Amino acid sequence: MIEISIYHILGIAVGSIFITGFYTPIQGIKNTLLEKLPDNALGSSCQTILSCPKCFSFIFSLIMFWDILAAVLTSLLAYFINHLIDRVESWYE
Repeated sequence: MIEISIYHILGIAVGSIFITGFYTPIQGIKNTLLEKLPDNALGSSCQTILSCPKCFSFIFSLIMFWDILAAVLTSLLAYFINHLIDRVESWYE
């Protein structure tokens, strides 16, 4: 368990966005791992968690902080940052 601070919350939110889809060198490893998961409820849940920045940041911050409010705040921040990145990418197209 780590101390809850804005730096840790922001770091987990940005890190979850990088892991779930923004940082391309990780995506090949992640996709290979996702293909090996079984096709049942557990496999589908893991695919959702590893593909959604909100879900990944919520679960990861819940594990790191053991605080539901910090996990929700981290998930919300990841949602806003991901939305901002999507808007900037669509503006450049």
